[in-house]
Amino acid sequence: MTSNPVELTMIVIHETDKAYLMTEVEDQDGVWIPKSQITDIRETGRMEPGVVLGRKKLKRTGDDGAAIVEFTIPEWLAFENGLI
Repeated sequence: MTSNPVELTMIVIHETDKAYLMTEVEDQDGVWIPKSQITDIRETGRMEPGVVLGRKKLKRTGDDGAAIVEFTIPEWLAFENGLI
């Protein structure tokens, strides 16, 4: 597996100092992506506040809803997490 960069679009479920918990679609549980592995991230939109994803209610909804982001990570990490 090469370390080519991969650009993905996902929903941020939760954020800590070191990682984002993200999901691709509303009915899946998320995967943890270390912030140290993200080379570029930008918000592209927001989900409705209070949305339930999988078995977990979003923890970052607030009044603005959850962030939808585009970001770049190494190919090996995307593969390891089943994202490609």
